[in-house]
Amino acid sequence: PAPLPWQPTGRHLGFLGTLDHAPNLEGLVAVVDRLGATATVPRIRVVGGPKSIGAWLTKQYPCVDYLGALDNDALAREAAGWNAFLHPIFCLARGASTKLSTGLAWQIPIVTTTLGCRGYVWREGGPLIADTPAAFVEASLCMLDRHAASEARARVMAASVSTPTLADNAVRMGRLLGLNGPLDRATNP
Repeated sequence: PAPLPWQPTGRHLGFLGTLDHAPNLEGLVAVVDRLGATATVPRIRVVGGPKSIGAWLTKQYPCVDYLGALDNDALAREAAGWNAFLHPIFCLARGASTKLSTGLAWQIPIVTTTLGCRGYVWREGGPLIADTPAAFVEASLCMLDRHAASEARARVMAASVSTPTLADNAVRMGRLLGLNGPLDRATNP
C-alpha cells in the first residue's frame, strides 16, 4: 500500500493507461460513449499516452480532460482528487493488469470489471465490479456521491492490505509444482 491523501473533487473520475493498447482504448471509449448520453457527465481525467490518441479523445469527447504523461508526484497529486480510478477492461487481455495494482496501492475507489481483476487475489474487500459498459457507467456515476465513494474506498483499502504475501505466493507456487513441504533441495530436488 502507498495510500494517497484522497480528497475527491466531486466531479473527476480518472483513467491511467497506455492509450494505444487496444483493451485500454476499447474500454475507455465504451465508457465515454455511454457517459455522453447521461444527464450527469463528470470529467474524465486521462493520464497516459500517446499524445495523438489523447488529442483524439478530447476532440471526440467533451467530457475528457487529457493530461498526457505525468511524473509520479504530479500523478499522485492528480489521482488524489479523483472520485474513482476507472479501469474498464471488457475483453480478455494478456496477463494481469499492472495499473490495477496502482489503484489498489493508492487506496482510492476503483471501478473495474471481472476481466480487469484477472490475476489478482485478496481476502477481503475489492474494487467495485461492473462487467458491461452500461453497468460500468452506472457504477462510475455512483462514485460522484462522496458517501458511496467512501464506502468503495474502504473496500479497496481492505483488498490492498489482504493480498497474498511473497511467502503466500511461494506456497501456492509450490503446490502448483506438486511440492508438499518447504522448498528444500535436499528433500525436493
